[in-house]
Amino acid sequence: MTKADDIEVKVVEKKPDKPVDPVLQRALEKAHVTLMRHRLTAPFIGAMMLGTSEITEQGFPEGNATAGTDGINKKYHPDFLKTLTPAQLRGVVLHENLHVMKKDIHRHIDLFTENPQLANISCDFTVNDIIKQISEVDPQHVDLPPGGCWHIKFRNWTVREIYHFFKTGQDNQGNKEGKPKCNQHGGKIVIQIGGDKYTGDKFDEHEIGEALNMKPEEVKKLMDKINNAIHQGGLLAGRMGVEMPRSITDAAEPEVDWREVLREFVTTHTRGRDEYTYRKYNRHRVADDFYMPNTESEKVGGIIVAIDTSGSIGEKEISEFGAELVSICAIANPEWVKVLWWDTAVHSEQMFTEADYAAIMSLLKPTGGGGTHVGCVSQYVQKNKMDSDCVVVFTDGYVESDIIWHVQQPTLWMVTVNKDFSPPAGGKMVKYRSMTDD
Repeated sequence: MTKADDIEVKVVEKKPDKPVDPVLQRALEKAHVTLMRHRLTAPFIGAMMLGTSEITEQGFPEGNATAGTDGINKKYHPDFLKTLTPAQLRGVVLHENLHVMKKDIHRHIDLFTENPQLANISCDFTVNDIIKQISEVDPQHVDLPPGGCWHIKFRNWTVREIYHFFKTGQDNQGNKEGKPKCNQHGGKIVIQIGGDKYTGDKFDEHEIGEALNMKPEEVKKLMDKINNAIHQGGLLAGRMGVEMPRSITDAAEPEVDWREVLREFVTTHTRGRDEYTYRKYNRHRVADDFYMPNTESEKVGGIIVAIDTSGSIGEKEISEFGAELVSICAIANPEWVKVLWWDTAVHSEQMFTEADYAAIMSLLKPTGGGGTHVGCVSQYVQKNKMDSDCVVVFTDGYVESDIIWHVQQPTLWMVTVNKDFSPPAGGKMVKYRSMTDD
């Protein structure tokens, strides 16, 4: 069992003649110990043991003296700590450590690079929802500071679902509500959701500079440490009769954007890609343990896309997948795309060439709707001697247990429902998750 004394609470002084108030130091140490001893927050002890926790005035933007993390180390501004009640202080400490345990900085570094303020607030809403749910059980244990980013609308949402909502106005139920107001005032973002307003000076600091500069092996080592903390926290939670939040347990598994995997798969497994290099690896994927090579050739062949038309594949999934096909065709510009519609047999095929790519979504004509036997795709490809550079299979995953798959081309299996699906030897699987799923 970890001892409370093992937590390193570091004091960083702005000036030698202005020491940090020892009362604040003791309060921060006490907050850690109290969190470690409470059944609802003890499972997060692993994150508290990682990196350092420091009281410092350094590194905070002007007018935003709050708290922050770089994904491993945590810091707290003394002026901010002075404003907090004990429960709020514990909430702030838990907030920063949950960012670490959820791997928010490293897993969403692409979002921070694209729009750091929207990524920042999206991460804060997910973390604060965990804290809010704990406070609903024990209001005296943890609390959010005034102005903290929390809204019941985002209960159990993921970071990317919230970020997507801020960008498009589409919620995780697929409802179009109109984009929330995201205004800039003096360089600080102001988010307005209904009558609630959240201003940039209330957000904590998420520093991505260190994460961007880390070597792949350093990222891998850090992710392994956090995964171990999640595992140990899960065991402790089980013994204490509490559940780890889903966003924490999900962090132990690679969070893969199916769109990104699909693009990389298609552009990697195409004819003429005769030079592969890791010199330009996609650093946005390192935290999820994917080291994907880039290619330095432009010639592309053909793609076979086999779409399951059994009952669990609905119009929503086919529409989203079709939209991504448009994107792939624009990026990779394949010679052709052949879509096979199947359930227990291949009922029809559609051939598309460059002139059709922009309109693929409107041209797709699904046929079928019976049971599911994916081996029919292999038989069809063999019988018709269909050559392609790669094959993409879009399925619910509920297929025969003894799949006979003689397709020689590299195959990507995009599975919508059955998490226990195991692709045939040599195939690669990615879990498809709609942006509008719960």
